[in-house]
Amino acid sequence: EKKIAEYGKKKADKIEKQLVQRTENDLLSKYNMKGEGLMSAYLDRARDGESGKRIDILWWNAFVENSQFTQTVNSDFTLAICSIIFVWIWISVHTASIIIGTVSILQILLSIPLALFFYRVILQIKYISVMQNLVVFVILGIGADDVFVFYDAWRQSEAKIPSDFFGNDRLKERIQFAYQRAFQSIFNTSFTTAVAFFATAIAELVPIATFGIFAAICVIMNFALVLTVTPAVVIIYHRRFVAPKETQVPAHKTKKSTCTCCSSVFDEEKWVRAYLRLLTCGSDESRRSSIEKELDTSFEPVTPKTLAERESTLKPPSLRDKPIAWILVLGLAAFSCTMCILASRLRPPAQPEVWFTSDHMNTRTGKLFDGVYGSNEAGYYPALSIVWGMDKLKRKNFDPYVPDRNRGKVKFSNPPQLHLDLSQDQVLEACRGLRNFICKSGCIDEHLARPNSTVCFLEQFQEWHIQNFAGNTTYGLGETLFNQRLATFREETVPKSEENAIASWENLIGFVDGELRFFRIDTRLSLDLEGAIEKKKTSP
Repeated sequence: EKKIAEYGKKKADKIEKQLVQRTENDLLSKYNMKGEGLMSAYLDRARDGESGKRIDILWWNAFVENSQFTQTVNSDFTLAICSIIFVWIWISVHTASIIIGTVSILQILLSIPLALFFYRVILQIKYISVMQNLVVFVILGIGADDVFVFYDAWRQSEAKIPSDFFGNDRLKERIQFAYQRAFQSIFNTSFTTAVAFFATAIAELVPIATFGIFAAICVIMNFALVLTVTPAVVIIYHRRFVAPKETQVPAHKTKKSTCTCCSSVFDEEKWVRAYLRLLTCGSDESRRSSIEKELDTSFEPVTPKTLAERESTLKPPSLRDKPIAWILVLGLAAFSCTMCILASRLRPPAQPEVWFTSDHMNTRTGKLFDGVYGSNEAGYYPALSIVWGMDKLKRKNFDPYVPDRNRGKVKFSNPPQLHLDLSQDQVLEACRGLRNFICKSGCIDEHLARPNSTVCFLEQFQEWHIQNFAGNTTYGLGETLFNQRLATFREETVPKSEENAIASWENLIGFVDGELRFFRIDTRLSLDLEGAIEKKKTSP
């Protein structure tokens, strides 16, 4: 502890980490444990001894466990590359352009570092956890959807903008149409998603709150990029690769796709016809013929005259002419209701989350800690402290995202009058009540406190006082004498507990500037620290 105070906790942790890494490397080398690819070296067994008498060697350290946890998360996160490649391919196929697909996927990924700038520099949030990595999957879906919405609007502009516009005038009209068509849809989805994520900022759990803030900023950045970068690359691609061909071939005879392998797959006319045939299945023949006729004119070159005629004859379809559509609507409604009912029955997991496989060394050492060796057992049960003498905690410069720094200063209440007989009786009664409190449900044992885990300083102080002062009790002592002897007891003895080892009385009997200001009693609860939340909720 003196060395830690001398170096400072941050430097001491760095030194310890370096020492652990060197020791870890030596152990892995000694037992020939080598991880391959994404597989951890700790999946191999460390064995030693003569043939037929070989034993397994296990070791554990907090730095090693954290390192393995990070490695596991990073290994799993490499699978996100597959998602990125798939989205890139799908955008490229949908737009029939590798250039647009590549720029779109880069634009989507660029929203993450831009969001990180606002998150870290502007908002001054320093907390980063593995949950932030999940933003990649969120932004891939939203970003790709926004690109599809804008590009489909751009495709529609080809049929909607009259063909008597030429060159830059037609390009200007088309991009204006695409903006007007896509902006509201993209804005609504981005705005509602960002607000939903921002709503998690009120969560008391820092990882969830920061994840929501970071994800919301990513959505906003993606919204800004899709309305700036995507139109720009579409225009550049159109001018560079599409416009030269349009000057040589009439617009209505040019292919909609410059990618011959993809044009048949994403032939808009073919898919629209197939979709409408499905929805109108079961309708009368006249209605279906009318729809086919409308489709025949929808994919012809548009002039101001034909556009006006088409809009004047356009009639909204009736749902009664779409039995398949009705079936789909009712089916999806029933499915949604079923999912809502099932979602209302969701409960927290009954078992702690498993991060490593059963043959991983961390899992195997964890089983040893779980009650096999009593010296380590107490640390796996929640601690409970009852404190007297503290009023409140002042946290002027406290940063909830860096809780280890500027934890605040304690404001004490009036000095406790522990020397009074009534005060001592109340503390002793609290010790007995805590030790004997019956747990109705959710506990491992019958009592709330684990047997022999309650550390009651006053009981041990009275025993010590009787032994050292001719059998006299602590009752009837004056305040000054009582506090002097309590301070001596604090320095000369250590807490005695079989199930709750505490190194000293320093944090249980608090003297500040030679004056008694606070004291507390500690115990370990009869609850599994890593057990199900529902069971802990039912405990008193």
